[in-house]
Amino acid sequence: LASMLGTRRALSAVGRRSLTIMVRRVDAFHLGVLLALFERAVGLYASLIGINAYHQPGVESGKAGASEVLSLIRDLRSNLSATTDAPAEDVELIREFLLPRRRE
Repeated sequence: LASMLGTRRALSAVGRRSLTIMVRRVDAFHLGVLLALFERAVGLYASLIGINAYHQPGVESGKAGASEVLSLIRDLRSNLSATTDAPAEDVELIREFLLPRRRE
């Protein structure tokens, strides 16, 4: 609380406005309401400044890349010594964090 109030005071002292939103309970309903508020605020602000906040060309590329990585994970799980054309760094991370450890 002290950090929040101190930040509000500091912002106010230099003429910066701020908004504090407090919720009485942190549960699924109240977090959902808060997220809906933020979604609408982003959409409204974007329309005011003339941009499309929901145009995200990188999202489809990200989905395609994730699909390739999931396929790679499946391949490596089915054959731990598989060779692949995937970037070596990707394979190393998958083997380190997602595959069962080999017992020596």
